[in-house]
Amino acid sequence: MFYSWTGDPLIDGIIGIILEILREIIKYLKEIGLIDFFNEIIKGSWSIPHLEILTFLIVGLFVEKHYVGRVAIFTNFMALLIFFRENGIKSDWIVLYLGIGFFMSLFAILSYIIRIWIDENHHMPGYFYNFGFLYSSFFVAIIMAICNRTTLPNEIFLLIAIVGEVKILYCLFEK
Repeated sequence: MFYSWTGDPLIDGIIGIILEILREIIKYLKEIGLIDFFNEIIKGSWSIPHLEILTFLIVGLFVEKHYVGRVAIFTNFMALLIFFRENGIKSDWIVLYLGIGFFMSLFAILSYIIRIWIDENHHMPGYFYNFGFLYSSFFVAIIMAICNRTTLPNEIFLLIAIVGEVKILYCLFEK
């Protein structure tokens, strides 16, 4: 029995062909064990220690070289919020940092929505983006690493510190 999604036989036929191709791809991926591998990654059976910190470091170093976008400010704040909900907040300074981040991320995402839906020329002032570096992926990784200091191996903490110094020097001397 063939299901009609659109009522148009041509489009429904194309959708049916695409679904059949996807079924065959999934069947092949199951045969070679890739679906099981992905399941292990998703379930957490196979994991890289402190993957969230490593990911933020990589994004911060290679993507956010010149400025931190509004969506990045929002998503980085949300990542910090989740991180501290799971690990606990150990300092009033972190509470203050998260409080400021809440408003920064709120302004950032509202400004982005305004730009997308209302005014393509809407931009936040330059100082907003300068201040936004406090919520860059790199800075978020450093905050997570420092607050997770008790479980991080010393080598990773040292690597984060060295990379942080290189990043700061790069930003200072870049044209």
